[in-house]
Amino acid sequence: MWGSTQARGTSSCLQGDSLIHTIPFWFKFVIETQSYCNSRCPNCMRNTEPTKSRWRNGDPIREQMPTEKVLDLINQASDLGYRGHIKFAYYSDPSCEPRLVSFVKHAREKGLLPVIQTNGALLTDELCKQLDGIVDRAIFGLSNRKPPEYWRARFPKTRDVFVRTDWEDPNAWIITHFFPQKERLEAAIKRNIDSPCHLPHMLFIIQYNGEMSLCCDDLSHLWNLGNAFEASLEELWWSEKHTEILRTLSVPGGRLNYPFCRICPEGDIDLEAEYAAYYRGTSYIGIRPRYM
Repeated sequence: MWGSTQARGTSSCLQGDSLIHTIPFWFKFVIETQSYCNSRCPNCMRNTEPTKSRWRNGDPIREQMPTEKVLDLINQASDLGYRGHIKFAYYSDPSCEPRLVSFVKHAREKGLLPVIQTNGALLTDELCKQLDGIVDRAIFGLSNRKPPEYWRARFPKTRDVFVRTDWEDPNAWIITHFFPQKERLEAAIKRNIDSPCHLPHMLFIIQYNGEMSLCCDDLSHLWNLGNAFEASLEELWWSEKHTEILRTLSVPGGRLNYPFCRICPEGDIDLEAEYAAYYRGTSYIGIRPRYM
């Protein structure tokens, strides 16, 4: 069983025995299948977050989500009608996951579009061959040191290969909570403090330990939104608590209601424009479920 609708953080919007889908469907799904990253990027929240939640006694945590649970979460998303992108890493790297190929294949079989976002350091030629054409998109981030033509030659069947090449420029780093460049961080917080925030509307993130994160920066799952080992994806996403937070953040000044959001540097986005741009050229562009 997936757990009660009364599980921690997941009191759900119920009508009779059915959930009321009171907020739209997400369109970026993350199942973090393991916790480790082989890079030590100075701007990454793994390394800048004060609680050091990804470290234990000075060493990076190395834990895996059980295989059967990963497959179950993929199946749940598919059963709900989700056919969009799925990534198997959060503040970790998918190339550190020995089960990656099997998860990517299963996601494809269930109708989802797998994405890898990696530094590329552990991607062998053989692993690239196994992933090419099964993943819909391959993203190589700031810690990658290979040129675009290197990766495009190894992923010729993959629809989209995106390679960052500005790794030597600190101004290209994404500004997150606890960003090491304090002046840029403070300016971004000031600029966006009164803006709505729709980023959590598009992201559904399940960490390696089952905890649901509100957004990219919620590494310590501060909102206690629930755990996917105790509740279903449907119960988590459409819970009363999650729904109320998203609605609050959707209006100007909404960030002021949450201490972590008051110090957030992220700007707002246009959800529909983001969706259209993100899925342009894919099979998902016209079929996203629109539960309201």
